[in-house]
Amino acid sequence: MKTKILFILLAILPFLGGCSDNEDDIKELIVGKTWRLVGFYEKNDNEIHFTDDETIFNNNKDGFYLKFNQDSTFYGKGVKDAFNGKWKNENGYNLSMNITNESEDEELDIAIEYINAIKGAYSCRGTDENIMVIKYKSSQGDRYMLYRIK
Repeated sequence: MKTKILFILLAILPFLGGCSDNEDDIKELIVGKTWRLVGFYEKNDNEIHFTDDETIFNNNKDGFYLKFNQDSTFYGKGVKDAFNGKWKNENGYNLSMNITNESEDEELDIAIEYINAIKGAYSCRGTDENIMVIKYKSSQGDRYMLYRIK
């Protein structure tokens, strides 16, 4: 498992730099797919880590996902809460996500961090059509969420 995670991280390292002036539209990458969170990490980490008990993440196979729609809406789920909102892509890799409906019933730190990370999203890239990286602002600085097709 660690080898697989290390391989994924090595594959995405070229994309972890700042935003490019490239006008590529990420819409083709993200729309119409269901994305499952693999984990959180920082730019200089060599492994994906979870901020809470990894068992919580692994035991919630129907949680920690996002689905982006053509009409610029998205929906997703943490552990308990499903949420939805609007997403916007401008100027290449820039991504903003605004959650418009959440019940705020999440109690677990990892689920709360997940929702807060989505609210802080500002960049999105893919290494191919099966891997997506969302960069977000957190209280610890810039961090990343790694997703794969669910």
